[in-house]
Amino acid sequence: MAKDSKQWITFKVSELEMQALETYCHQTQRTKTDLLREMIRKLPTYSEDSQTE
Repeated sequence: MAKDSKQWITFKVSELEMQALETYCHQTQRTKTDLLREMIRKLPTYSEDSQTE
């Protein structure tokens, strides 16, 4: 997979989870995408060097 190719993720969350995310986004002036990418990058299984095809 090319390093700069983008993929879509769609998933359901509860109203409480969405409200928590939106509140945090507002407080930090960051987008949901930005925050979710950061969370993914903090996973112990995340490594830019070990991308699967």
